[in-house]
Amino acid sequence: MSPLGSAIGVAAAAAGFAVELGSRWWIRRRNRYYVWAPGLRLELRQDPGVFPEVEPRVRFEVNADGERGSDVRDDAPGLVRVLVAGGGSAGAAAPRHTQRVTDITVRLAVMMNVPDEMLVHIRRGALLHDIGKMGIPDSILLKPGPLNVDEWDIMRQHPVYAFNLLAPITNLGLALEIPYSHHEKWDGSGYPQGLKGEQIPLAARVFAVVDVWDALRNDRPYRLAWPDRRGMEDIHSENGKHFDPRVGENFLKLL
Repeated sequence: MSPLGSAIGVAAAAAGFAVELGSRWWIRRRNRYYVWAPGLRLELRQDPGVFPEVEPRVRFEVNADGERGSDVRDDAPGLVRVLVAGGGSAGAAAPRHTQRVTDITVRLAVMMNVPDEMLVHIRRGALLHDIGKMGIPDSILLKPGPLNVDEWDIMRQHPVYAFNLLAPITNLGLALEIPYSHHEKWDGSGYPQGLKGEQIPLAARVFAVVDVWDALRNDRPYRLAWPDRRGMEDIHSENGKHFDPRVGENFLKLL
């Protein structure tokens, strides 16, 4: 099995929705079906031979160029599109959240004079920030109340799942910084590595404040959206604790 297949299998099997057939992982996620095959030849299909309750048989492939069987290993943009289509946050609002935080993160990075060559990695990383949640059960992702201690332990694994999934894809390069490190905190109290201050990659520090802002400003299963003023007060209070103070200050100017 390819390194990617192994990584996907670890994350997917943890949530109980993967089937291994030879060198392929077949993944069922919210009524979508994904095949992760050697060489990163990614297909999306519904197959009653693997998941018998699905019929009739529907098969189609998702590739960077739209042709059957093309290999996207060397096409990072195409691969990002496939991965974003295949995983991440649960719920109908997830694609809108991903697009919002991606757009604002790039704007904030430009405002902070991040070099142009880094912006493509920041954009890809933002699009993939929640890809590790493929390995988190929907019972946790969609829980209508606060998570308990055990559920939080599971939820905190999603950056690790993201790392295991994305690290073998060398062409993604620095895009991995956001999915792996966007839950680290300036004061060292974040996860999964407990990085502190400038140990946290800049891309992840920029994204972190945008992700929190978007979460506060939109309804979640466990609470209603906060008004702008309350959200801004929270961002300000977390500067130097959760957020890089320079990033937080620039973000508040951007609003």
